[in-house]
Order: sequence, then structure tokens, then C-alpha cells
Amino acid sequence: MTLCNGARRRFLGRAGALSLSAAGIPSAFAQADGMRATIAPLVRTYLQRWSLPGLSLAVGRGGHIDFAGAFGTADRANDERLTPAARMRIASLSKAFTSTAILRLIEAKALSLDTAVFGESGVLNQFSLDDAPHRDWLRAITVHHLLTHTCGGWDNTRNDPMFETPRLDHAQLIAHTLATHPLQAPPGTRYAYSNFGYCVLGRVIERIGALPYQQYVNRTMLHPLGIADMRIATREPAPGETRYFDAQPASPYDMPIFRMDSHGGWIATPSDLVRFVASVFAATDGSDATPLLTPASVATARQGTAANPHYGCGWVTNAIGNTWHNGSLPGTSSIMVHTRHGLCWAAIVNARRPDTQQEAELDRLMWDIVRTQPQWQA
Repeated sequence: MTLCNGARRRFLGRAGALSLSAAGIPSAFAQADGMRATIAPLVRTYLQRWSLPGLSLAVGRGGHIDFAGAFGTADRANDERLTPAARMRIASLSKAFTSTAILRLIEAKALSLDTAVFGESGVLNQFSLDDAPHRDWLRAITVHHLLTHTCGGWDNTRNDPMFETPRLDHAQLIAHTLATHPLQAPPGTRYAYSNFGYCVLGRVIERIGALPYQQYVNRTMLHPLGIADMRIATREPAPGETRYFDAQPASPYDMPIFRMDSHGGWIATPSDLVRFVASVFAATDGSDATPLLTPASVATARQGTAANPHYGCGWVTNAIGNTWHNGSLPGTSSIMVHTRHGLCWAAIVNARRPDTQQEAELDRLMWDIVRTQPQWQA
């Protein structure tokens, strides 16, 4: 099923579309079918090359969805077709939702980029540092260090705390990690991509926002945008959620996915993601999307550090001003993009082929798709 231009949210049926066309009114279905006919061969080639079950994508601008399409299967066991309405795990795209919530709290003067996270004066001062190595370094960690992956450790390349001790809840995991995972460098001196750092930011949101993380993000950000069905994943699929497939031994269903909420836990449709991205950058795009951030906060989100000039606060930005984030977990490959001209897109695959070029080719695929439509030239 394919939707186009956001003009028709209800299924009219093929006969209805044909009658509109016969009456001289341009058919949303006809336009969508034309787009799909161009896009489908590119997607099918990608799926076949990497033996992937399904891919869902959306493209839009200013909060309007120009195209949403799904290809392949949602559940191989039942031969269930994937649709644009299917929700899928988005993995590390979740970090952009967390960073946006933090930047909005900063706009509200509830905290600052320089707010200490741990120690007696930290926002999470309930965690004791008595038994922690490098206590001075831990006390020096700020909100900005966590946003930009420059806290000095806890990287995802070795001994990622988020994949250890799955029975621990968030508070127990943080206490355990502070005591057993020493920082590798003083905060601010080194870039090290950290899932755990964004887990900590989720707890900052809960402490300052006085709500559970999922509830806070939904209530203050997503629901006002009309994004009503995003939620944090669990090991069992939610209603309307696809199935996930990956090579063993990394099973998509063995992870403590709910505990990954603020760094990799959300499920969404690509259309949800496009609407979110458009709203994050609306203030600088000058679009009619509802802005989530002020222009100053957008600049902060894009601003890199000396340790990594391209990674800002939950977003990667290149030299020409295109901004994006990738996501990767067992059973999931994802990407969402905002171009310097305001075009937004997102794609999610319900599988992953680690140690290959499959995820890099997802990025190239989406650029190839965008180039098929003159109105999308980005």
C-alpha cells in the first residue's frame, strides 16, 4: 500500500480512484502508483542483494508526506506483506528523540548543557560514587558530554553496558556501570559513541520532567505533532509491529530492548519519523511544520565538538548541511535524513546483515530513490 502527498488518509478503493481521475481530478493513487513504479525496482534489487525480508520508507517536506511505501514481508512465517502502517524498531534513531527532549528542557531553563550529571551537585545525585573509579572524571560529566558522546567512555565497541546484565533495571544498571566500567579519558577529550550515555540522558529526562521517559516524550513532543502510536519496544511485538530477522547468534528477541528506551528502544513508522524530523528543523526550514526546537537549539543540535566535528547532539551533520542518524540492532537497520533544502526521509528494514555493506547501501539506496523524482531533488 502506498500513500502520497498526505492528501488521502482513507482507502478509497481502486474504483474510487479511477472515478476521480475520470472526472478530471488528479488521482492521488495514480501519482503514488507512478512513484512506486519507479521506486520499486530499486528497493527490490536492494532486498534481493542482501536477502532481506522487507523495507518501509517515507519521504516528505514540511511535515507533509509525499510518499510512503513498503516492500517485502512483515512476517515470513505467515507470508504477511509489509505495509507503510507497520511499526518497526528504529534502533539508534531513538537518540534524536532523546536529544530533542533534552534540548527542550534546556529551552525551558530546567537544566543547561553544562549541568553536572553525577556527584553531589549532579542531576542524578542519587547514585553514589564512593566505589567508582575516576570519581573526579565522573563528577565532571555534563549533559553536553552525554549528548555528544564525549563523556570519556562507555562506548559501544567493547563491553557495551546496555547489552550486559539484562535483568538489571535502569537504576541498577547505572549503579553497576559506574562501579565496574571505568572511564577511559577525561570528559570532553575523546569521542566514543555511547549507548549507555543516552540511557543516562533518559533518566535525566525522568528526573527533571517528573514522568517516565516514554510518557514524557509522547506527552510533550509526539502527541502534539499528531504522532499517536510510537512506543518503546518489548521483546514481544506490539499490535501492528513487524517481525524481525537476523543471523544467529544475535537474536532480535534476546535483547533487553525495553531497557534501551532512550538510546534505541522506540518503534515507529517511517512516516512518523519524517514528521518528527520536519518538526525538529522547522524553525530553520521556515516550513509550516510545528517546530519542536528554536533556531538556537537547532544550531546546538547540529554543532559538533573538537573531538568529533560532525556529531552534535543526537545528529550527524556534514560539511554541506545535511543532517541524519543511522540505527542498527539485531533485526533492524534504519536511517532518517534532513537535507539542507528541507527534504526529509526515513527508511527501516526488519533485518540486518552485520559486517557487510548492507547498512551503508541503505543510505545510498535512499539517495537513489530521491533522485528519481524531480520534486525531491535535494
